[in-house]
Amino acid sequence: MAPNFDSLSDVTAFGVTPALVLYMWALQHMPRFGWTICIFFALCMALRLARFNARIDVEDQPHKSAGFNTGVPAPAGAGLSLLPLIIWLETGWEPIRHYSVVGPWMLCVALLMVSSLATFSWKSIRIPAGMRFLALVAIAGFAAALVAAPLITLIAICVVYIALIPFSMMRYGKVKRSRRTVTSDGA
Repeated sequence: MAPNFDSLSDVTAFGVTPALVLYMWALQHMPRFGWTICIFFALCMALRLARFNARIDVEDQPHKSAGFNTGVPAPAGAGLSLLPLIIWLETGWEPIRHYSVVGPWMLCVALLMVSSLATFSWKSIRIPAGMRFLALVAIAGFAAALVAAPLITLIAICVVYIALIPFSMMRYGKVKRSRRTVTSDGA
């Protein structure tokens, strides 16, 4: 079996790198547990990617087949973990740099990555034919916002993503119930 270098690079880019950056930025001042939190984050990223790779060929993937991810995906997890740093870079607000904020935040993001929560998948987005021009305008506006105010745009993306998690859980609950109804009616 050939090694999966894609997953190794994902663990490095999305797990180890954010952990090292946040350790050097804030968690190095945390007595005893700063380094442990960073290792835990990188380990959760590796577990998240291992679970993804192990389940990739499985026929019965209810989250995936319904257009959902299982847990927070690796790139989103990396972006969310860096949210305190991005806020600090934009605002200069020192309290967000304290390890008592950054440490628990990293733990929460790490647990979201390995959780079985249903989160929306980009692959499930279907744009109706009549809305495609508006979607292109929105994408162009998003690109312009990234160029004009990148940090504010990244903060907004993270906040919107976090706010969408409860909605994705509710939506997946409806999909699950409707599938159970169809299965029980067909049996």
